[in-house]
Amino acid sequence: MRCLARLSSKALLVLCSLLALLSLLLWTRCSRHSQSPPEPPERRRAPDGEEASPQDPPGAAGMPGKAGPRYEEIDCVINEEQTVKGRREGSEVFLPFSWVEKYFQVYGRISQSSDGSERFEFSHSYSKVYAQRAPYRPDGVFMSFEGYNVELRDRVKCISGVEGVLEVDLFRGTFLKVFQKWIWESGKGDGVKCISGVEGVPVSTQWGPQGYFYPIQIAQYGLSHYSKNLTEKPPRVEVYETAGDGNGGGGNEGEWTVPKGCSLATVWDESRLTAVKQFSCPENSEGISLELNNARDFIISLDLKFQGNGSVSVVLETTERGRPFTLHYVSGSTRLISLRDRDVSYGIGARGAWSTLTRDLLTDLRKGAGLSNTKAVRQTRVAPRKLLRLVARGRGLLDNVTVSATAHAAAFFAASRWLLRNQDGRGGWPIAVTRKLGKASSPWIPAGTRPWRKGRPCPPWSGRTG
Repeated sequence: MRCLARLSSKALLVLCSLLALLSLLLWTRCSRHSQSPPEPPERRRAPDGEEASPQDPPGAAGMPGKAGPRYEEIDCVINEEQTVKGRREGSEVFLPFSWVEKYFQVYGRISQSSDGSERFEFSHSYSKVYAQRAPYRPDGVFMSFEGYNVELRDRVKCISGVEGVLEVDLFRGTFLKVFQKWIWESGKGDGVKCISGVEGVPVSTQWGPQGYFYPIQIAQYGLSHYSKNLTEKPPRVEVYETAGDGNGGGGNEGEWTVPKGCSLATVWDESRLTAVKQFSCPENSEGISLELNNARDFIISLDLKFQGNGSVSVVLETTERGRPFTLHYVSGSTRLISLRDRDVSYGIGARGAWSTLTRDLLTDLRKGAGLSNTKAVRQTRVAPRKLLRLVARGRGLLDNVTVSATAHAAAFFAASRWLLRNQDGRGGWPIAVTRKLGKASSPWIPAGTRPWRKGRPCPPWSGRTG
């Protein structure tokens, strides 16, 4: 007490201030510790120096910075016969789907949902059961084929564009070996898969990456579009050029751009008894272009007649950044499909007579961008955003340029024409593909001179297959 009495009031004030400051610092530190989350028990139990597996996720999906489930590699012994590497999360064990798929003969794939996110689709079978919408009619929808989309299958290389290169006689007897050799020799080169026989039908890679025509697949393609033509509403159609009536009557009709050194004229065609557009432009030039500017529909159709080599090209703005993709349809070329940077080329044959070229630009874009040397087309998310313009090069005539939402009738008739042309006298559709009947057997072709056959002497719409 005597010591306190001897302290001056000034010293006492300084001492009280120091005590208050110390109390404030201690209180702030304690409150900060109480607000921090407790350390996860997994992290506390981990011994020093332990590192997470490179395959362990750093955090929960969509929640950066937060600890996710911890996986450990574990040996899974299958019937005491084989061991596969799995993953363990607590009491849960995960087996690789590549093993599950083969062992249980199930199916699964990673696909893209409508919102753009990826998901895994699992199914016990490729088959799907559809409820019948109406009583079955022989002239109505074929089974549930309105739900088929044959052209977007992984094993469909593309839709062929060459017309009349191979006639049905090439499939007969002694011509088979020559025909096979021709396919393999002509198929050499970057992006070249096979030689097409008719315009507008799928080219399959079911048993080989080189590509060939598979009659059952072509029949499915035709029947699916036939059924969709019955169930869907009539499509929107924008007419951009009908030389007999001037420019088209659609809401988006475009204007022709004719660069220096090129010419475009309206002439009378005696074979069609109508006026058509005649163009002439060097093949190595920028070409004569017709503005389309359509961001809704991506099925293009036009009547064509080339007077020598040339091409028509479609320029597409896509979901990919950078310069647009260009789809080239090349006259005089028998290349099925090729890819160079952002230029996709389809051979459409000579086209020395009037013919109608109808192309699904979404399918052509994805098959071109996903072109590979394997059986399956590489998956790609690229999609068209806007159809910018049509470009013509070389010398030729064109008419009736339209863009529509669908073209089911054209696809159905293309499949029908192929089946009619290629059905032989025995009622089947030969396939010039070497077959194997087992792992130990050598490649063979029945009878040594004829290709193996698909189909019986009945129309493809009868529901019977061979």
